[in-house]
Amino acid sequence: NIHVFKLFSTSTIMDDSIPGWVKFCGNLAPFAAIVVFLAPFPTIKQITTDRSVGNLPLLPYSSMIANCFLWITYGLLKHEIRIWGPNGVGFALALF
Repeated sequence: NIHVFKLFSTSTIMDDSIPGWVKFCGNLAPFAAIVVFLAPFPTIKQITTDRSVGNLPLLPYSSMIANCFLWITYGLLKHEIRIWGPNGVGFALALF
């Protein structure tokens, strides 16, 4: 969806004194965060196939939920979609 891309890529920093590479990294960061949240996807696929969590530890996934929830809260308080948006995706993936 083009609107989602526009929301994530719109810079809230309008200062022309900031170098272009800093703005680029700031706009790339939300997408990089989503890629990081997709890291446990092969494990999720295996759990779905096996219909069992086996001996997987609970700590990494509960930590991911707590981390995303706190960053979502912070992003909402700061009204910054580039913080709460990617963490909302991570939160949904962690709950899956």
